[in-house]
Amino acid sequence: MLRLVISAALVSIVLGIGCSKPKDVTKDPSYGNFTNAVGTWKTKVPLSLQEMDNRMYLLGTNTFFPRGRVLSVVPVGTAIRIERLISYAGWEASVTEATGSLVAGPYAGKILVLDGNVFFPRPNAGKRDWTVLPENFERSAPTAGVTQ
Repeated sequence: MLRLVISAALVSIVLGIGCSKPKDVTKDPSYGNFTNAVGTWKTKVPLSLQEMDNRMYLLGTNTFFPRGRVLSVVPVGTAIRIERLISYAGWEASVTEATGSLVAGPYAGKILVLDGNVFFPRPNAGKRDWTVLPENFERSAPTAGVTQ
């Protein structure tokens, strides 16, 4: 009986930690200065919009995504809004994802997970100032009435 109680407690702890709610850490300085990356950017490279497990991802065209379903090719010159940095705490490791959206088109405004390898340089040791890769993106001029 004691084993059953201990097993149930351990399963509850693991599932409780593993299924924690996402946390918006966009303005949390312990995750670096992500606000530098927030705003509207124009692509200099084509990207791929894919869906997997009811989530949408904006990936590099050379990114291997085995179970992803390709929804669209995102051409050069497309405006993308980088919006949030989200942390998912797990019992083994935490995962941090940048999210954003397309500004126009049939998928505009839908939350997209942004491919870190395409959008952001590899982190340096210590605190991280988030920037986009300048060879892949340039700051987009704001449209009238739209704030960065």
